[in-house]
Amino acid sequence: MKRWPRNLQDYEATLVILISFLVIFGSFKLYALKVQASTTSASDYGSSPSSEHVYDETDVISQWYRYLDTDGHREAEAYIVSVFEEYGLNVTTQEYTAQREDGDVRAANVLGYLEGRDTDKCLIIGGHYDVHEYSTHGAYDNAVGVGTVIELARLFSVVVNQTPPTSMIFAAWDAEEGGGAGSRYFLENKPWQTDIIAYINLDMFSLNYPVKNNMPLSTEEYYKMNIYTSPIDDFSRYDDIEYNDSTLGNFTMFRTLLENITYDKYDYPPEWVLVMDDTVGASDHRFFIERGIPGVWFRGMNEKPREERDLNEIAFKHTPIDRLETMEEYAGGKEELLKGIDTGLLISFSLATQILESHNVSSSQNGGETTKGAIENIGQIGIVIGIVVIIMTVLLYVFWRRLR
Repeated sequence: MKRWPRNLQDYEATLVILISFLVIFGSFKLYALKVQASTTSASDYGSSPSSEHVYDETDVISQWYRYLDTDGHREAEAYIVSVFEEYGLNVTTQEYTAQREDGDVRAANVLGYLEGRDTDKCLIIGGHYDVHEYSTHGAYDNAVGVGTVIELARLFSVVVNQTPPTSMIFAAWDAEEGGGAGSRYFLENKPWQTDIIAYINLDMFSLNYPVKNNMPLSTEEYYKMNIYTSPIDDFSRYDDIEYNDSTLGNFTMFRTLLENITYDKYDYPPEWVLVMDDTVGASDHRFFIERGIPGVWFRGMNEKPREERDLNEIAFKHTPIDRLETMEEYAGGKEELLKGIDTGLLISFSLATQILESHNVSSSQNGGETTKGAIENIGQIGIVIGIVVIIMTVLLYVFWRRLR
């Protein structure tokens, strides 16, 4: 048999050894990158709740005039759809007929569904994206709420990057300004037949504690954060509904969980961040509470001057000055406004997380997920071991030839 020259045989051995190390290194490197990709968010906003992201989304959404069936309304709808799709959610646009002052028009809820291990139950997080006829930008009412829904969708679908214990629905409701037609329509025509375990409503906040009250002649140090929850004592808003003991027990557990997060975990002062029975019902949450579903509404600066005849909190909703620039002015600058956003964002994120943990599915289902992950890891390790065995066989063959 014709042999290669000695110098080429030396090069052959060196080349095989070099290629072997490159293949081994590359195999482990690819595996490491895959693991890293499964645990790292692709977003620019980091892996924790970002008030900066909420601010940016508020800025984008408030550029459109979102009164029902206007060009801006349709553009905002399309934008929310695109963001939910980017996060990998199963997106449904739920169309229905709503009423404007000049007649019936098309309206649409945008729903992003994140399937959980238990598909028979779901947690819903929502806020409305439509505006009042005279609100040209609707930043406070309610682009900031929709921006927060989008940020929570990013956290649970991209950052956490794990199948939640129960399914989740991220909802941008339409026609809230027309009496809450969007959330009512959803509850009567659910596209996913699951039991709703709780509802978190984000509508008009950020001008709240710890933001200083900059109102002229105001006697209060901070804007309040009013956290209206399913009632346990004062049922005046829901006095025509009879709740059973099981429902009242769920309401009580929900309140306790919320108070623990607000006052124990984050140490917010109860005189400025008030967890209380909902006696207002002026947003989408009330339709859930009416059906016996534990719910909460995060609401910042409100219209109490109309009741108390003072200048502590003058709301500017439903007016042309409802702009992001106005919010910054009332807050005393962007950084202060971000602190106010943090209050609602952190509490709602922690609340959603603990609700999901309290509804964790059975150990057998969890075991299935764990076993699946273990099998995938074993398969990946097996591939690497197989490559190493092949390379070692080649190396042994080369050295055997040289010994001959």
